[in-house]
Amino acid sequence: MRKSRINSQTVIGILKFLFSLFFIISIEATVWISQVEQLLLLSRVSLQIKQNIHQKQRNVLLKYQHLVKILMLNLVLN
Repeated sequence: MRKSRINSQTVIGILKFLFSLFFIISIEATVWISQVEQLLLLSRVSLQIKQNIHQKQRNVLLKYQHLVKILMLNLVLN
């Protein structure tokens, strides 16, 4: 009878250990997933910022091209 009691205690100990391990892994996985989500959000924001910068650069170039055309036309006409 004593041997079966030790075995049941051992099984209970192993189950407690496995539950604790599962709990720790689930917490770590949750933290890792939230960090990945944050990185994805940062990369999306970074891409939007780059697109905004490129759009503003294009707008400035178009304005300068227009200004240069007006100046050249003015030079030709004068």
